[in-house]
Amino acid sequence: MEEGDDLNAEVNLDGIVFAPESLDQVVPFFTRLIKKHVGEKVEWVRSLSLIDFQSFLVTKVFAGEAPLAELCHASGGVPRDFINIYKLVTAGAAKAGSSDREPFDFRAIRLGAQGAYDGKRASFGKIASPQLQLLDSIYKRIYVEQNAYRFLLSEEDAEDDRVQTLYMERLIHRLPGTYYYSRDERTYLYFQLDYGATIGRLMHNAANDARASYESSIWARFESFRGRFLGHSADNDKTAALAAYTALSDREPGRFDYEPHELIFRIANTTPTTSGPRGRGRHRNRR
Repeated sequence: MEEGDDLNAEVNLDGIVFAPESLDQVVPFFTRLIKKHVGEKVEWVRSLSLIDFQSFLVTKVFAGEAPLAELCHASGGVPRDFINIYKLVTAGAAKAGSSDREPFDFRAIRLGAQGAYDGKRASFGKIASPQLQLLDSIYKRIYVEQNAYRFLLSEEDAEDDRVQTLYMERLIHRLPGTYYYSRDERTYLYFQLDYGATIGRLMHNAANDARASYESSIWARFESFRGRFLGHSADNDKTAALAAYTALSDREPGRFDYEPHELIFRIANTTPTTSGPRGRGRHRNRR
């Protein structure tokens, strides 16, 4: 059989494999991806059955099934992002230098996702680039105001060169779905902010929640008393940071219980450019 005529291989690492909420499909797919990726270099991983390897992942590598699912979710269904985030998480653990490391938890996954996002964003250079300005507008309108990270663009807005560049650089992701809004009789395309874009706000909110909870507790009052009268100072920041570490795992990146028309983003007062090159980042990735 001849490739191209009889067989067609789907080898695009930059395309979304599944819709992110379909974790019953995404987790098994990416479990196989890790096994093949690591198995290329590690013979005992290659020889394990898929069931045994998955058991190894959720007991030794990850702190249960939830952080593994979080990694799949953080990838946005994009294989290259999954591999890059996984690399950053494992590199961070290796840099820590402990041979007896703890399994990867929510915090490790989310910090890895943030690192991957920051790397992609840095490829644009200046923060004031038109693409990043548009991205920040989408972020504020969708994530900050709606606490969601999916959004809808009209077919015309999706052709805007800034949108196309953000898509090629994987700062936003095109989802396999459309929405017809009967009120304006237009079809909209589903997109998603890169998961890493939400981590800074997640950590900030978690830290604030933890600090507020700590400072209102009887322990905070006791520490204040001890600091004033017994010569010991309360280490509020350290305690709040420790609590934030735990609180981070309880915060969801965004909600799913929205009406689609709430998340329509309109690129107003702009004229899409078509004459110049679309890619502005240093690392253009074709989809």
